[in-house]
Amino acid sequence: MSERWQRLAALWAVPVALSVATLGGVVYAIDPVGSDPGLASGPGITIDEPFNVQQGVRLAVAVPEWIRGGLTLREVFGEPDDVGPNAPVGYHLADHPPLGRAWLGVSHQLGRVLLPPANAGQPFVTASARLGSALAFALTVLLVGRVASGWYGWRAGAVAAAALVLMPRCWGHAHVASLETVLNLFWTAAVVHVAGRWSGEEGVTPRTAAVSGLLLGLLLLTKIQAVLLVPPFLAWALWNWRQRALLPLAVCGSTAFAVFFVGWPWLWLDPAGHLVEYFARTTERASLRVTYFGTVFADRDVPWHYPFVMFLLTVPIGLQALGVAGNVVRRTGDQESEASAGIVWRREQFLLAVTVFPLALFAVPGVVVYDGVRLFLVVFPIWAVLIGRGAARLLETLDARLTARWSTTLVATFVALQGYAIVVLCPCHLSYYNLFVGGTAGAERLGLQTTYWGEPITRELLATAAEQAGPGGAVHVVPALHPLYPAFLESQTPAFQAQGVRVVDFNGSNPTESRLVLVHHRTADWPDGLAETLVSAERLSEVRRGGVLLAELVRLPPQAAAE
Repeated sequence: MSERWQRLAALWAVPVALSVATLGGVVYAIDPVGSDPGLASGPGITIDEPFNVQQGVRLAVAVPEWIRGGLTLREVFGEPDDVGPNAPVGYHLADHPPLGRAWLGVSHQLGRVLLPPANAGQPFVTASARLGSALAFALTVLLVGRVASGWYGWRAGAVAAAALVLMPRCWGHAHVASLETVLNLFWTAAVVHVAGRWSGEEGVTPRTAAVSGLLLGLLLLTKIQAVLLVPPFLAWALWNWRQRALLPLAVCGSTAFAVFFVGWPWLWLDPAGHLVEYFARTTERASLRVTYFGTVFADRDVPWHYPFVMFLLTVPIGLQALGVAGNVVRRTGDQESEASAGIVWRREQFLLAVTVFPLALFAVPGVVVYDGVRLFLVVFPIWAVLIGRGAARLLETLDARLTARWSTTLVATFVALQGYAIVVLCPCHLSYYNLFVGGTAGAERLGLQTTYWGEPITRELLATAAEQAGPGGAVHVVPALHPLYPAFLESQTPAFQAQGVRVVDFNGSNPTESRLVLVHHRTADWPDGLAETLVSAERLSEVRRGGVLLAELVRLPPQAAAE
């Protein structure tokens, strides 16, 4: 094998292998409700998934029809005020840009072909769209591994890719048809491109700046968190290159805005008004509750240290140690020459800046933060790159004392042990906390929130609910968290559809009928008195992970139901 092919193999072989294995592993446990009974059980349907999938499928179907001339711009991207009551394909939901949802929608169409669901008669199937998150996560693993291999060596690249896979919160989100994992892919692509291409002594060419703008524009088309990249990017570029950064930044910014505007035709209908509406909408939303160290806070009142504590507690301890080593321990290879040392310093400076800034922003008093690490999940892939850097330094130290084979084996074993939670928490990885607090059980004792948005209501729990309800029966769910959640759960669950089982919001039901109840242990949103009522309930099935009760199916006794 020539030297060129050996280098390509070193850069790509392990990241590609890990990426393919990741895709297979996620898809294997992706089914939430029994749509794909041949697969392992995945997380239950979360509150926001149906909205993303419904809108994604709508875009996947309507945009090609618009391109062919069968639909108008307003019919595809119009809201009720634009289209009126007789919308041929429904309405565009403009709370998020279209790229992330379109990714899920196209994946949904592909997923229905590759893995035909049992409930194929439904307009959309959540399990099919989850293929999009699985693919985005696998590509992010490939990108992280490839970049770290090029910067720090193939062994460090393998550790970086494996670290991302072994972060349970990232692994869990990869099983959910939401926008976060797609956002992570485009965030990582933009960050590593800037870090790799902007760090040289000579500055940046307009062409490189335009490519950065393209990637930033695609990122902006995914979700609002994309704007979190802009301040550290501007500060880093101006700090390092002063006036020389102005032209590249102008090219990058104008390209990014052009891509964002062209890629979201909803903006074309009313450019100024819709731009203001989109960026203002983040401040016009219902407040959510957050349980944090035993106290229930409104999302605007969460203590400033919440994002830092959650970041510290939701990555395995061993990986955190490698990440710290990647930022505080010097590596002799970084000092081969003054020029290369400067490039490395600027590159890692940027990586660290885009990791710290989102955490710092969400620590500002009054800034909304909720749902564990979801709003700042973008920091984890870049942290994985820095974990790879820490592994390179550990390997360098071990290589000086052992053979390369032994040092590689020791580090590989150490990293593999960090994946314990991936196995034991399946499919409830979003309940993960590390050993700093004693795992999920320790987190519960400390009063930390141990569930997300309905993911513990697994297909096994739903199957038992359908069996207990019987034909034409009713199942109540608490907390519903959104008025449409019961209807989505009912329509998406084949066992409910087969028997005509109704799903009803526990709070909105007649107390005399409230007998069979799916209880999600997001206790901050429980109605008053529910905890006391559950003491006397008959527990029919439950979901526990790490010794913690996350969800259960109960039958209320007659006296409790009549209260």
